[in-house]
Amino acid sequence: MSQQSTKHEFRAEISQLLNLVANSLYGDAQIFIRELISNSSDALEKARQHNILTGSTSQEDPFQIKVSFDKDKSELTFVDNGCGMNQTELVEFLGTVANSGTSNLIKQLSSKSEKHELIGQFGVGFYSTFIVAKTVEVTSLKQGDDPKNATMWRAVTGENSYETMPAEMEQSGTIVRLILKDEHKEYLDRWKLEQVITKYSDYISFPIMLEKQPIDESSDDSETDDKSDAVVEEPSEQSPEWEQVNHASAIWTRQRKDISEEDYQSFYKHISHDSENPSRWSHFKIEGKQEFSGILYLPSKAPWDLAYRDKRTGGLKLFVQRVFIMDEADQLIPIYLRFIKGVIDSNDLPLNVSREILQNSRATQTIKQTVTKRVLTMLEDFAKDTPDDYLKFWKTFGNTLKEGVGEDFSNKDRLLGLMRFSSNKTDKEQTLSLADYVARMPETQKKIYYIIADSYESAANSPHLEVFKKKDIEVLLLHDQIDEWLVSHMNQFEEKTFQSVAKGEIAEDESEADKQALEEKTKQFDSVLKQAKEILSDRVKDVMLSKRLTDSPSCLTVADNEMSNHLKRMLQDAGQAVPDVKPTLELNPEHSFVEKLHNETSDEAFEKWVNFLYGQAVISESGQLADPVTYIKSVNRLLEDLI
Repeated sequence: MSQQSTKHEFRAEISQLLNLVANSLYGDAQIFIRELISNSSDALEKARQHNILTGSTSQEDPFQIKVSFDKDKSELTFVDNGCGMNQTELVEFLGTVANSGTSNLIKQLSSKSEKHELIGQFGVGFYSTFIVAKTVEVTSLKQGDDPKNATMWRAVTGENSYETMPAEMEQSGTIVRLILKDEHKEYLDRWKLEQVITKYSDYISFPIMLEKQPIDESSDDSETDDKSDAVVEEPSEQSPEWEQVNHASAIWTRQRKDISEEDYQSFYKHISHDSENPSRWSHFKIEGKQEFSGILYLPSKAPWDLAYRDKRTGGLKLFVQRVFIMDEADQLIPIYLRFIKGVIDSNDLPLNVSREILQNSRATQTIKQTVTKRVLTMLEDFAKDTPDDYLKFWKTFGNTLKEGVGEDFSNKDRLLGLMRFSSNKTDKEQTLSLADYVARMPETQKKIYYIIADSYESAANSPHLEVFKKKDIEVLLLHDQIDEWLVSHMNQFEEKTFQSVAKGEIAEDESEADKQALEEKTKQFDSVLKQAKEILSDRVKDVMLSKRLTDSPSCLTVADNEMSNHLKRMLQDAGQAVPDVKPTLELNPEHSFVEKLHNETSDEAFEKWVNFLYGQAVISESGQLADPVTYIKSVNRLLEDLI
């Protein structure tokens, strides 16, 4: 046969490409198995379609892909009975890659900063075999050709040439035989092969048959009583036994009516490795200019890495025509929905040449938008259909969902509708939706009021709530760490703006009589307020009488456009530099302590009372005094004077 072989020189550019593919293009050597099975699947599909179009009934064996291995010879073989190739096609597809522009292709691939849409260029994936193989042989017979007209293509890693020669095959199809390098003989292990095949090609629509592990008869330690009578039999050639190792059926490609609830749950557990059933799922298929399908699952419990925005496992699995491409297809789902599990299968999606990195394209954005809308619809239906179960979801995933309010402007209103809060009219559990809050607002109320604190207890007992409790106005109690960030992106909901009760002026339902009474009190306290401001000049911007307080003697507030005291403390605790924003000290003129201040004639005692009222306002907000020891001593002396 060697006398009949024809030697061909690889084009210079192809030699460079081979070196690039074998050494740097693919991040994982096992990718070659995915590429070869994917090529075989394409060939089988073409053969199947050819039979349908021609009405051919000559197909004897079922369409399938066979994978066998020989450890002694270091051989790994992939066989399919698909459409096959003739000699011209073998040379065209395997001897040249991207007939035009190959030099430019190599320059692009050599640049680490570039990403390219090259997945559709036939033959590039095939060259991943040179990562693991010393020798690559491809024997193929084109569908409909004479069995004697098969052709073998052979190349050796590192050489600049390949050869073709006549061959014979019993049926059309392709045989790829690899002589593996010593450092890659792990792929001659059956367990390893099955693991890689099920990872990448589990849902290829054709059966993938893997050769069973041969039984090692040399380990038989049975003995006979009379060894001299033992008969030694010559070993006989046995046909290899095969086992299908892939499911060969992608659940997301089937009709929903044909899939049971148990099927959906079983598939979820398979892809997520979660022992519990999902809370909900959405099965969809999009048709049109861009076609893709998938199943999205809402877990019932949080994964261990939910808090890690940049390092996590699971998530969406990406398939292209049922071939697994990657876990964590981050470009297909916003990061605030990272708890969603599932699969996306696209007929055509721009990947880079190694099929490992998605390109930032309109197609990718379309899928991402569709996935996002599907998840939000699923959550909205969840909240409507089973509100109690939705509250369990919110307790687990609510803080993660809040991230989306500031990251996804186009879906902000829908996300706000999914939020749940506690209030001064509910218990600690976050059960109140913004829609319910607005629905029970009195007609005179123009804003949605909220307060932020370090804990529910601190928020519920804040002195800032006193006037709202008196007027029976509901206030949202925000006490999760992310809530400061959340409210900075909460502009309005159903045309109602948001207002912190610890910021700005409170003018809700304020009568003229109330305004006049406060003006009169301010005149009476004018000298007190000025003197207190002088004492606290390094700590507060102003001292004024309060509209908020009914029971407490004092509180701290800031202007609407200023950083809240709570946010300032959070940033300081995180070691961040913060602007020097001084709060306003508000005093309750009806409280006995403030009346005591008003009537105090001793400057020394007056200063003690001012510092006492300021310190109490700081503590009531869970704040930290600059010098708590001195404050305590001052309070003690103040109490001693009263005894």
